[in-house]
Amino acid sequence: MKLTPINQRLGIAVLVVAIGSLIWFMNTRPSMMDETGSNSRELVPPRQTSSTTTGQDHFGSSNKSEPLSSAAEKLAIDSTSNAESKQTILEKIHEASITYDPAQLPAIRGYLVHPEAEIREAAVNGMIVLGDASAGPMLREAAKLAPTAKEAVVMEEAADYVELPSANLGELLKKKNSKKD
Repeated sequence: MKLTPINQRLGIAVLVVAIGSLIWFMNTRPSMMDETGSNSRELVPPRQTSSTTTGQDHFGSSNKSEPLSSAAEKLAIDSTSNAESKQTILEKIHEASITYDPAQLPAIRGYLVHPEAEIREAAVNGMIVLGDASAGPMLREAAKLAPTAKEAVVMEEAADYVELPSANLGELLKKKNSKKD
């Protein structure tokens, strides 16, 4: 089938309109995704009423880390007073996550309740990248303080993911090869 010049022009026009629509959609999408109707919603978590006098935190470990709600209050005060740049925070989360050391989880934990959604999302992703199952309870606790139900679900799903048992590929290959024999 041979295209006539009119059909070629029509095809080009449709392609230009489609590309223009895609560019318009990509530029307007962030404002369409704001569920609250405002761009500056600040999260103020509830104050923790019980004290941890036994030296155990919410996760049963015996370290003396503060509860997430207290960390969130401190973070909200620090972020307004120090005005730490978003890029600096994102870099801190990334650097902590690629150590793959569970000792770095507390460095990411406080950002799960940060006032900015992009930083909360980066913290969740950082815990996934770090890949330790002990991030699960931290993510579940943060899900209770999430500003939207959608974020709470994302945090719960991330907790489920990091708590999955790891697979030993070498052992799986041995079992597969032994079944062939």
